[in-house]
Amino acid sequence: MKIQPYITKLESSKVFKNFKKEYSNAFLIAGFFVLDYETGANLHQIDYYMPTQKKVAAFTLDGEVALKVMETMNDRIPQKLVIKTKVDLDALKGILQDEMKNRNLTENIKKIFETRVHFWAPKRPWGSKKKRCVFL
Repeated sequence: MKIQPYITKLESSKVFKNFKKEYSNAFLIAGFFVLDYETGANLHQIDYYMPTQKKVAAFTLDGEVALKVMETMNDRIPQKLVIKTKVDLDALKGILQDEMKNRNLTENIKKIFETRVHFWAPKRPWGSKKKRCVFL
């Protein structure tokens, strides 16, 4: 599944609509996706920054949309994130397995962590970066 349907699910939920009414200046900062092939306990989470509160609203999208407000670790204001990607979460396993075969790795993939977040770095201030972590 592509990432956009998760954004659509979030934006059409009553929880998110109420959130945006109260925090109209909140903006998208991150997407976290965990594909767990051992237990099937996948996680799909999209985060918004609330500038007036200096907090993060984390929306989990598995089952019903749920909201959890979290403290930030510092006073830095996160960068806005634009999720424009062609990544298909369901295709990641096959892509990674092909690359593992190319490198003669024979283990099975147990979990994939996919993130979409803007990382600030002095020499790389040009936009959002994806990070992928695989557990074998």
